[in-house]
Amino acid sequence: MNAIGISVSTRAVSDLLSAVAKQVPCVAAAAANDLARQVREAERLAMPQVFKHPRRLTASSVFTARATKVSPIATVFIRSEIVEYLKLYETGDLHVLPGQGQVLLNPKDIGLDQYGQLRQ
Repeated sequence: MNAIGISVSTRAVSDLLSAVAKQVPCVAAAAANDLARQVREAERLAMPQVFKHPRRLTASSVFTARATKVSPIATVFIRSEIVEYLKLYETGDLHVLPGQGQVLLNPKDIGLDQYGQLRQ
């Protein structure tokens, strides 16, 4: 009976996989950052569709916290002071003056700024 001996060296494959494994955190962070950037831009472009005349402050209030190799989580967020008044549009709640607890009336036929809002 004839026998055939086969020897397989996995050293080259192991080295290659080790080199690729070192790059995974960088690639994951880059992918998360790219996706967060796309979401941020989509949100900025959607502002004029949701609000008739959004102020520049509102339209540019969407930011990202970037992912890193150590923490591959990117976050898209809206500045906290903008969130407070945008909640009213989401919930349909009454507009209340800060610190006073009084409902803000929306007068008609009054001078408005270029964004259709009360002048400050």
